[in-house]
Amino acid sequence: MPFIAGTTGNKFGRPRNTGHRQKLFNDLVLPHKEKLINQAIEMALNGNEAILKVFLIQLLPTKPSDEPIAVALPDGNFTQAATLLQAGAEIIKAISDNSLTPEQGRSMLDVLSAQRKNIEAGSLEERINEIEFLLNLRKLEMKHAESQ
Repeated sequence: MPFIAGTTGNKFGRPRNTGHRQKLFNDLVLPHKEKLINQAIEMALNGNEAILKVFLIQLLPTKPSDEPIAVALPDGNFTQAATLLQAGAEIIKAISDNSLTPEQGRSMLDVLSAQRKNIEAGSLEERINEIEFLLNLRKLEMKHAESQ
């Protein structure tokens, strides 16, 4: 019998959470859950650094992977290609001056690239609408010429 993806030969299979490790955890730890948590809290309060670290890791939010950065970008309309080109040049200059890390610069250039794509999409939509309008106008003129 060939294997068919997504199909099992045992419809009922092993129930979830009954694997060896899960069974050990359920049998050994869960009955003592409240006592273990209270003991861990007590140990952390008494200066056990390892337990304290576990609590802090679990409770505190992780540090953001990036920080806000300040780069002098040109004033202007960021819907214009010239402004995007100037901004890109400023970002590259900041990378070369070590004001920005290459990763930060790449992120900022990605934002400029996305904005460029938005501008292109808007421009293409305008051009397509204009072409459709002219085609419809030409069709009307041809119908009008045929009817005369």
